Parts: sequence; C-alpha cells; structure tokens
Amino acid sequence: MSPDGGYDATSDVPAQVFDPVRLEAVRGTGLLGSATQESWDGLTVFAARLLRAPMAFMTLVDDMRSFWLSSVGVEVGGPEPRQYKVEESVCQYVIADRAPLVVNDATQHARTRNNALVNLLGVRAWAGYPVLNANGQTLGAFCVMDVVPRVWSSDDIELLGVLAQAASDQLSLLTAVASERAAREDATALRDSERRAEARLQRLAFVALELVGAETIEDLTEIVVNKGLPVLGADGGAVVVRAADEDVVRLAVSDRLGEEVQITYGVLPVDDPLPAAYVARTGERLLFPTRASGLAFTPEMGPLYEATKRNAWAFTPLKIGHRLLGALAVSWVDERRFTDDELTVIEAFGAQCAQALDRIRIEGAQYASALKIQRLAEALQRSLLTQPPTPPELDIAFRYLPAVMEAQIGGDWYDAFDNASGATVISVGDVAGHDGNAAAAMAQLRNLLRGLAVDSDDSPAMLLSRLDRAIARLDLDTLATALIARIDAGPADRSRGVRRVRWSSAGHLPPLLRLPDGTVRILSDNSDLLLGLDPHTDRVERVNDLPDGSALVLYTDGLVERRGQGLDAGLGRLAESLAAVGHAGAEEVCDKLLKAMLPHAPEDDVALLVLKPRARTW
Repeated sequence: MSPDGGYDATSDVPAQVFDPVRLEAVRGTGLLGSATQESWDGLTVFAARLLRAPMAFMTLVDDMRSFWLSSVGVEVGGPEPRQYKVEESVCQYVIADRAPLVVNDATQHARTRNNALVNLLGVRAWAGYPVLNANGQTLGAFCVMDVVPRVWSSDDIELLGVLAQAASDQLSLLTAVASERAAREDATALRDSERRAEARLQRLAFVALELVGAETIEDLTEIVVNKGLPVLGADGGAVVVRAADEDVVRLAVSDRLGEEVQITYGVLPVDDPLPAAYVARTGERLLFPTRASGLAFTPEMGPLYEATKRNAWAFTPLKIGHRLLGALAVSWVDERRFTDDELTVIEAFGAQCAQALDRIRIEGAQYASALKIQRLAEALQRSLLTQPPTPPELDIAFRYLPAVMEAQIGGDWYDAFDNASGATVISVGDVAGHDGNAAAAMAQLRNLLRGLAVDSDDSPAMLLSRLDRAIARLDLDTLATALIARIDAGPADRSRGVRRVRWSSAGHLPPLLRLPDGTVRILSDNSDLLLGLDPHTDRVERVNDLPDGSALVLYTDGLVERRGQGLDAGLGRLAESLAAVGHAGAEEVCDKLLKAMLPHAPEDDVALLVLKPRARTW
C-alpha cells in the first residue's frame, strides 16, 4: 500500500484487467485521452439527475489508468486530470467481476475503505455497471457516487443498468463507425468519412438519449422512425411491436412511405408471410439487398415494393435476452450491398430500441397496476368517509382529495351531525400515517366521536377529552389532530340575532372565518395537545359569533402545507382565497378554494369543510 492508502503495485490489480484481448478492445476505441463530448456527457448528466447523485462517471480502463471519458461533479481541465492509476480506481473490480458493484458505505467495504481515489474525492457510496463493446469485452464502467453513505434501491440499480446499456450500445455504434472509417484507403476520402461518421455518431447519440427519455410507445416510434432511421441513411421504415396478448403485430410506419402504406400495413396477423411479421415472430434477421431477394422470400413482397418504391430492406429483431418484443424495419430506395459495419450499426440501434421498448412496457404495466391500487384505495377511503347528514338551517359542504404521490389511503376525516340538544357538531381530523392502519384508526376515531357526541350535550373541549380517554382505554395506539366545533344559538344569542360557534382543537390547524363584509379572520391557533399523547390533559374551548352571511372553514394540512414553504405562507394564501369567494354557497366556496389552493394534484390528503348559516327562521 502507498502512504495515502492507495495501491502502489500492479500486483494488487485483478488479473482480468490485463487481459490482452480486453486491452486491445479498449485501445481500439481510440478514446483514451480524448476530449470531452456532448454525446457522453449527456448520459452522465442524465444519470446524476435521475439518481440524485452528486457525481457520475463513464470510464475506460487499460493496464495503466482509469480514464474519465465523461464526468459530472468533478472539475477537470485537459485529459491529464481526467485519469488516475488503474490501481487507484474502483472500476478495476467491475472489470474483474464483469458484474455490477454496489457499495453502500465505502468506509466499510473491503474493496474501497483504503482506496486513495475514494478518499480523495470524498466518496461514501458507489454503484457501477460494466461498459461492454459489441463482442462482450468489458471496456470500463458507468458509475454514480454519493458523498454520504447510501442504500441504493433496486430502482436505482435498474435505472443505472439501463443507462450503462445505453453507454455500451453507444460505444458499439462508435466502434462500428470507426471500423468503417478505417477501411477507407484514400486519405481525402478518409477525412470526409470521419466527418460524416462523427456527425452521424453525434446524431445517433442524441437519438439514443431521446430513447432513454421516451415514455410511451408513441414517443418511441416517433424517435426511431422520424429521427433514428434518417441518421442511418435510410429512406424510411417501421417499428414492429408484437403484443403478448394479441395475435397481431402493429407497425408504426414512417411518413416517408406514405399514408397508404401506413394504413395498409399498420396491423398484420402474427403469422403473416411478410418479413415484418416473420422477424417479430421468429427473431431471425432478414436482409433483402435487391428486389429479387425479397420476392424469393415471399411473393407477398411484390405489392410492398410497388407501394413503397423501396428496393432494399433490412429487418432486425428487437430482443431483450430471449424475449422477442418485435422488429425494426429499415428501407432504401435503391438496391444496395449491406456491409458488416452497416449491419452492426443497425443492430446496435435496434438493441437500443429494444431496451427502450422493454422499459416502456414495464413502466406501463407498473403504472396500470399502481393506478388500479390507487383507485381501490380511494374507493375504500370514500366508503369510510360516508356523507354526513346536514341540518336544514346550515349550508355545509365537504370535499376529500387523496394524495396522488402514492397509491395509499390516509387518515383525514370530516363529519357533521346534530346532537341530542339539536346543536350541530362539525369536526375535521388527521390521523398520523398514510396506510391501511391510518385509515382504520381514522374510521375508529370518527365513529367514536359520533357515538360520544350524538346523544350528549357535551362541549367540544369535553368531547375531545372523552375521545382522548377512549383512545387510551381501547389501546388504539394512534396519534391524531382534531378540531371539534359546535354551532347553536341560546336565548341571548337569538336576541342578538346571531349564532355562536364553540370550538376546541387538539393540535389541529386553526379554523378560518369569513365575515359578511369579506374580512377573513384566522381564529386563535393556540391549540392543545394532540390526541393519543396524554388522556388527562386539560383542553381549552373558544367562542366566536357566526353571523348571517359568514363562512366557517375547517381543513386538514394537505390544503395549506407545501415543501420548502412556511405554514404562515399557506394560511395567508388560504385567507386571501377565502376573501375572494364573494357570497357563494358552501359548495361553490369549496370548489373555489380547492382551485385556488391546489392548481396541481395534492401531495398529501386533503379534507375540507365549509359551513355557512342560512337565513334565520326564529
């Protein structure tokens, strides 16, 4: 070991690093010591952003150095600062294993705790995938790092693998182009070829990046057909997708081949004799450099030749391992001879298409499953929040909106009913958590409160105290905020022509009162202790007038709390929005408040109750 903790002898480096065939493949890329390129930087920037990692690297490793083909999070100048001794790199172990390396805490892992470069860069978590060429040789690694210990999730590792595959495919494209370039003998032609190849590589690299970001099959086909195929020098083509649950293949045909071709060949039986269906069905590559070769395969090619005016075709399968997803069809106007390098580029591009198609299908299935779960959860939540009865002298409206970030049910509730003395009791509350336990606890507390209040004349403070004691005696093991209010009018109130609202809060957000002149008051927010902490705590009750034309608003925190913003800002926005509702009824006030406060889907559950007195009948 060297004094700084790094390896000081090549004997410490795994033997696989010095494999002559591997080293020849690395040097054959011509990229060791090269300048930075947008095509590589785009992938590492994308990796750092998606995985929320401060550093990301794509490296090439020979027998002496680990060269940073691209890096994010480390300032570099020319080629020299972008390389370190091979014995100081973590990438050597990815090459040795030919497999991903995941390190959650570099100070504890046997391979990294004494590594000089890890200590120099302040790395505490590391995850990397091997970068391969078309022949399966490990050229380097695609990796991300963090400066704090971190448990990399399975989603993190899967996404890193997709990006590493994109990097590998991009290197295969470059190697194919480099081989094509090296085959030219004339110096002038070689320089022209280099410029064209470099331009095509750059364009294909950007197409590959777009494929990584494709979210739907429509996005994929748009990128492949209208952007990727022209870069390959083709005169049109199609993406052929085979649906697992259908007996047909679906073709997304490029605009260059015309609307008639798009309509005629948009859907084919999976057993159709045409090459698109055949390749999607069998996984065999088909090449038709001439019209005669296509007709020899099947006479059904005749109408296709006439309709498309394309005389050369190549069909390559879209596969992930042994799974066959479809095919890529590429066409040219003139008959041609396919070179090995050209076919390598087409197949590498097809591999990128297959990766993107597989990812989109998986994400689509996951989204459909999550949506189904979320809808079931929402249905359960709404079944627990049965619509409460409302008295005729009060205009009361309710709303419940579930959070959309997770397909879960939560603990927010609302309620309203008349007690034994004819007073109206309203409440909102929020049980801690976002799962089935929270929803079950919410239903228990809401029903307990109903049972305690409906046949008694207890004040809101007394009801909260009784509810807190019931939680303790029933061993419900839950924490919740709640606000209970009682609306009635005693003889003295009636003589003044007003109703009164008495309310008590257990750690809940303050109610808002809009007066007839449009003034909005945020009522005292000195709330008492949460429910579930101390069943013997004293609880305070407050009283306010509730004149005709006023509006009382109760709500849960999902309406006003936002990440990175103080609660006062949220309450201020709610007060401004309530002031602007005018003299609308309770239902309309609910809708206006939700529209103003939640321009986007809520990050947390929201329960909202709006109460307005109707004209007095006494």
